[in-house]
Amino acid sequence: MKISVVGSGGWGTALALLLLENGHEVTLWSYAEEESRILRETRENPMLKGVALPAGLGLTTDLGCVRGCKIVVLATPSFAVRSTAHRVAPLLDAETVLVSVSKGIEKETSGTLTQAIQAEVGAEHPVVALSGPSHAEEVGRGVPTAVVSASEDQGAAELVQDVFMSPRFRVYASDDTVGVELAAALKNVIALCAGCCDGMGCGDNTKAALMTRGLTEIARLGVAMGGRKETFAGLAGVGDLIVTCTSMHSRNRRCGILIGKGTPPEQAVKEIGAVVILCDVLKAVLAVLIGSGLFGLCLENAVLGKYWAGLFCLLGHMFPCMFGFKGGKGILSGGTIAIMIDWRVALVVWGGFLILAALTRWVSLGSCWAGASFPFATWFVYHDTVLLALSILIGGLILWKHRANMERMLKGEESKLSFHKKKEGV
Repeated sequence: MKISVVGSGGWGTALALLLLENGHEVTLWSYAEEESRILRETRENPMLKGVALPAGLGLTTDLGCVRGCKIVVLATPSFAVRSTAHRVAPLLDAETVLVSVSKGIEKETSGTLTQAIQAEVGAEHPVVALSGPSHAEEVGRGVPTAVVSASEDQGAAELVQDVFMSPRFRVYASDDTVGVELAAALKNVIALCAGCCDGMGCGDNTKAALMTRGLTEIARLGVAMGGRKETFAGLAGVGDLIVTCTSMHSRNRRCGILIGKGTPPEQAVKEIGAVVILCDVLKAVLAVLIGSGLFGLCLENAVLGKYWAGLFCLLGHMFPCMFGFKGGKGILSGGTIAIMIDWRVALVVWGGFLILAALTRWVSLGSCWAGASFPFATWFVYHDTVLLALSILIGGLILWKHRANMERMLKGEESKLSFHKKKEGV
């Protein structure tokens, strides 16, 4: 069966590997060209270290991959589910089944994610929720796992059950979509509190009480909203609650631990992703310092060393198969390179980036400015042809990396920066 998995995060990749192992023709779609390139060149997802991507797994950034698919799996972050469903809707074949594997409540409507998908693709396309205690890190390594396939269309739920079922991945069919999705979303609140218990040093008794009474509250709310009580006693309910409240794979629990230790909630949320951000900055600082030091000693030209180091630092970010480390946001590495080279160069690059990003809310447009302006800023400051050539290479790499973003901006499809806090971010 031809299947597309839309979203190449850890969970989407793990499910794509499972479906491929089950004998299906699978394509994994990435939002960003850079992400897809990394998958193609390293044959590994940075979020699933040590899990190889077989040659038979298709990798693309073209949403046209959903054409001709019997099943399309939506594995995007919860805040992007509706917009992604809107984009794939006109590309779907008649009666294509949509599978939602994201967990959460839509912020704008307070509805479930399958409701958002259904509203975008229409009633002719059955929508199925796949949920349960299933960390991507374990599913990707073939650890035995059991989940629930839920849909009001029982035939669609059973189709998904058959397609995903394997000796190491057990799927149970259900028609209680409301109960399954609410259990998946609401358990995150309890998991956050469970982390707080751990951070405060409370014992097993406290966490057991929290989880038990939390499950009761989840079930009462779920039943009031149309779910069935028994759903919350199954894999989608107590099963997902246990794994999220007890595992360090859970970002909600890890965030709760920080809060329990006294970290302000806003700071705790930021610290969950701070390690990657810190690495982005530090690798640029260290590269430029080492480069300028070596060139300063050997050639008495520290500035030239900074540019060479900056070039290789950027290459290391874009092609981790060559240089071993892939950070989170290239703008942090690139911007730090500019700062370390010369404050005047950084002023041009960062000033234009911030102005354009603020005015248009297209961060990618600011990044394109950074790439295009870097050679001009270099020439203005140094009037050196060798440095100009290196700066053109650096700027050209930045623009080349953002070619897919530029195409989306021209079509008006590029994501814009939001100044509203996302509650789903925990």
